[in-house]
Amino acid sequence: LPAVSYAAFGHIHKPQQLPGSLSGRYAGSMIPIDFGEEGEGKGAVVVDAEPGRAARVDFVALGAGRPLTTVTGTLVDLGQLMAPHPNAILRVRVTDAERIEHLADRVREHLARDAVLFQTVQPTLRSGTRTPPPAADADVVTLLRGFATARGLGSADVEALVMLWQAASDGD
Repeated sequence: LPAVSYAAFGHIHKPQQLPGSLSGRYAGSMIPIDFGEEGEGKGAVVVDAEPGRAARVDFVALGAGRPLTTVTGTLVDLGQLMAPHPNAILRVRVTDAERIEHLADRVREHLARDAVLFQTVQPTLRSGTRTPPPAADADVVTLLRGFATARGLGSADVEALVMLWQAASDGD
């Protein structure tokens, strides 16, 4: 790059200095874009630059906006775990071993008034057992059954889903 008093770059969401001796920064995004940015300080870069002198660069942290926050715990503990995050956009991971019916609705009962529920996940279902992955040459119905079972649907619900899929695909 040519010698400049300051170089501004974009696209990278995390604000950071440029590597090497070049004076400049990746400005970063002013709001968190996805949960990969959880906990990052967001802000703006203010640059005072004049020809022939080094640029003065200040990062100004932004205190407004909604932070992205992941909360992990049992359904019983969620109220206490979510309380410190009243204005957050929450990703909630429920660790109960048994499947919880209407999980998102049950989680919303614990939300603070201004919080936003982005996603609710119950990664471990039943006794933590996992369905083995299907064979590489498995047919669509086998894949659908495996997917639905891994998401915690009971056998009657899985078969109802398969019947719906088959009825819809018969029209093609």
